[in-house]
Amino acid sequence: MSQANRADRHQVELKLVYDDGEHYASGRVRDASDTGLFLETPEPAPVGTVLTLFPLDPEADRLFELHVEVVRVEPDDPDTHRLGGMGLKFLEPDSVIEQIHALIEALERAQHGPRDPLLGVRIPARRGAG
Repeated sequence: MSQANRADRHQVELKLVYDDGEHYASGRVRDASDTGLFLETPEPAPVGTVLTLFPLDPEADRLFELHVEVVRVEPDDPDTHRLGGMGLKFLEPDSVIEQIHALIEALERAQHGPRDPLLGVRIPARRGAG
């Protein structure tokens, strides 16, 4: 894929559960865009696999589903200590684009909170706190 065709990537932190039709597993989102995301996971599904993702919308405290297809798999890189995983393409982006935008915006806002030393993720600043 050329850089001209690549959607803007947003660096976000989000853990989610996914279902490949046979079992559930979890992973951590490395980055996301309007067209897909990269999910760090120790056991990526093969290219072409359709998955159902269950991210938690942090603003609404509710679950929603996203259907994706695995379009690439990356192994762990021991030289850079970067975790491997899978590149996922949203299968129904038009039907969930508002949820995707809201999720990305909420996660980017949360990036500005303090990092939890035990969980290694950012803690969202409380609303109204300033």
